[in-house]
Amino acid sequence: MATHAVTPRHGFELRRLLLAVVVATGGMLTAAGCSGGYDVPPLPNGERAEGDLLCEADMEPGQGDVCTKDCLMASCASSLGRRVCTCEGGVFLQCACLPPADWPYKDVPAAPYCDRLTGQPRYLSTEACSSEGSQCISSTFPNQGCTCSKGKWQCGLSEGYSPGAEECESLGNGLQALLKDRPCDTQWDLCVSRDFNPTGTSPRGCFCADKAGRLAWQCGGTNRWWRAQ
Repeated sequence: MATHAVTPRHGFELRRLLLAVVVATGGMLTAAGCSGGYDVPPLPNGERAEGDLLCEADMEPGQGDVCTKDCLMASCASSLGRRVCTCEGGVFLQCACLPPADWPYKDVPAAPYCDRLTGQPRYLSTEACSSEGSQCISSTFPNQGCTCSKGKWQCGLSEGYSPGAEECESLGNGLQALLKDRPCDTQWDLCVSRDFNPTGTSPRGCFCADKAGRLAWQCGGTNRWWRAQ
């Protein structure tokens, strides 16, 4: 996986930043992900050559991988984040995936579940429904609505819908698949999905970010960048 080129000076500045974060937060995140800062492995005491703190190209290391030096600049989260690992005894003892460089949150923010977002008509369209002919109207975009037809929601303008129609947002399932790579409205909006990784131990979520000049939901592990509200 490609990484960003980093000059030794940039590596030194990042090391100082990470050390400051560790001091400011007083340690690691709890298992629940609730903290005043981001999960940064402690770096070794004493000065080391700046070059020892840079990762090799095309590298996304993890805990337990063989190593010869600390790593501060590998990519993670599909190249959106920055990997930090500490090396001791020939293996990486700890690794953390820090948020993108332009991440606006200094502390770990709390975010709602993705349920209501996935109920918006633009995401609900073609999802399964059970009551033929039933309708819903979006509370976020009142001019939009959906009708259950042949077992799937068909969404468009809500003109002519009954005022008593169900609220579409209440029908969202909160799964990240409905949002991933789809358009979003406000950069850095966050939500926590109802998905977990295959072992059921790591929460999933989505954040709204610029992708190739347009805002789209980036979904995957939350990497402890944000937590459930």
